[in-house]
Amino acid sequence: MEPLRLGILGAARVSSLSIADPAHATGARLVAVAARNRERAHEFADRHRVEQVAASYLDVINNPEVEAIYNPLPNSMHAPWNLAAIAAGKHVLSEKPFASNAAEALEVHDAAQRSPVVVFEGFHYRYHPLLNRLLSIIENGTIGELRELDVMMAMPAPEPGDLRWSLPLAGGGADGSRLLQPARHAHRRRPLERRTHLARRNRHHT
Repeated sequence: MEPLRLGILGAARVSSLSIADPAHATGARLVAVAARNRERAHEFADRHRVEQVAASYLDVINNPEVEAIYNPLPNSMHAPWNLAAIAAGKHVLSEKPFASNAAEALEVHDAAQRSPVVVFEGFHYRYHPLLNRLLSIIENGTIGELRELDVMMAMPAPEPGDLRWSLPLAGGGADGSRLLQPARHAHRRRPLERRTHLARRNRHHT
């Protein structure tokens, strides 16, 4: 079987653990990477043994050696570049969220439905045996009927200049999706009543 041939958009910190290490562990090829800062792209390529440094994200997508795209760009850039990859006939592994809002999500969804490629949002926990066991217990009624599910997430607050505070970059969208995804799976896609309480404390105690 031929190894999967991957192209990476950006040199994000998360890429080391989320794509580079798994690629080497499973025998996939890291064919190309591009970043806004070309020097950073070269550093990333040297560190993770990526075969080529491309001049642009579009060059990565259009590289005939690349069959699948990994998109860890800022949230606001997920949908546009996911759409570009789909249009080029490339499979897509997108960091969450794969779009910034409902309209973008529908556009990416519809494009994927019209295409033979796989478009996958990076929720690896969904395939963990522990979650599958939990869903099985809920489904077969072992613990009774699920009526309410409280989901909490706690993390250190990003630094003030971090892109996750940026509304134009759709910052923070992935954090909300980490809460809603398991709730949706637990309720088996039934409508949810969402009640949100957001507390912002200082960055050392959030």
